[in-house]
Amino acid sequence: MQSHFGQINKDIMKRNHTQKSLILTMPLIFLLSGCSFFQKLIFTIDNSVVLGEPKSMEDCTDFIGDVSTDCQAYLEAKENCEKGDYERVVIPLDFRDTQWGKALQKTCDDKEKAEKDMAKKAQYEAVDKGNEAMKSSSCEELQNNWNLHSSAITDDYYATKEGSIKNFVAAGQRFAECEKWDFLFTHLMHWGGPNEHGPQLIATLAEDGVDIESKMLAFLKTSPMNFEYSQTASQHYTDFLNQKKMFSNCSKYIRASTKMPGLAWEQFSYFFQQSNCKAAANSVKNRLSSELPEVRIMACRTLAKIGSRRHLKKMRSVAKSDSYYKEIELIKDGKLYLEKEYTVRDICAESAEQLRTR
Repeated sequence: MQSHFGQINKDIMKRNHTQKSLILTMPLIFLLSGCSFFQKLIFTIDNSVVLGEPKSMEDCTDFIGDVSTDCQAYLEAKENCEKGDYERVVIPLDFRDTQWGKALQKTCDDKEKAEKDMAKKAQYEAVDKGNEAMKSSSCEELQNNWNLHSSAITDDYYATKEGSIKNFVAAGQRFAECEKWDFLFTHLMHWGGPNEHGPQLIATLAEDGVDIESKMLAFLKTSPMNFEYSQTASQHYTDFLNQKKMFSNCSKYIRASTKMPGLAWEQFSYFFQQSNCKAAANSVKNRLSSELPEVRIMACRTLAKIGSRRHLKKMRSVAKSDSYYKEIELIKDGKLYLEKEYTVRDICAESAEQLRTR
């Protein structure tokens, strides 16, 4: 009997131990196999181990309520990839070596490359279409086609710098062939910097045998550079004259120069200096009364080169009483002072002396 009751006691103790073990392990079994967590992201207590790919922000919280910011960042990266915002696709470091982290990165890279390739193809097609439109356009359609296609054939986004200049020059040649000089001078000549679009168009037309100077002189009779970007257009044109030393017709520009806006006139004034165009001196003297200080400065500098002694009185008057100044900061004896600098006065005084001793 004692043996029988002892066995019963052992069975009871074994059963209690088993029940206790089940009670202790049930939460972990539930977390690992429960339908609400098994397919989701599961973290250890300190969020240090990732057991699956997160599908929603709910998956970024572990079973004790801690939130993984890396998990949230991964989901944001995935969303940005889907939206095509590839610059903001940043996969957290701990997620990059996972199978699904690598898959996301590859998907984003492939998608971005495909979109770039499609965009590049569209760019090339736009360039080809624009060039063909300009090449085959009738003179009546030319300006309208330029308005439609100029951004494609001249923008560096669609072509290289060299390619955009080549396309631009070809379009400009079509305007010249159609005798659209007003449009060419007012809308094309100012483009680009030195040795770029506008300057290369002028040089190319000259190489083609076009008498670009006679075309410009005819244009100036009705439109003395009083349009948008006229300063840059004037610079590109007068640079061409100066580089080619085309000085024999300098006096023919005087009449038009008197009606030019100040900043465009500056470029022709420099041309008068380079060509030693003494006939332009009286018209230059009138610019000493300009409202623009930079124009008064250029007038003094030009008269120093092409003026005569009869211009000295006016130059000295400007050198003595011109009202323009700028304040400069000076430090003397450890103290800050503001001092007026009369730039026009100083330059005109120097120019007058150069003229006197020339």
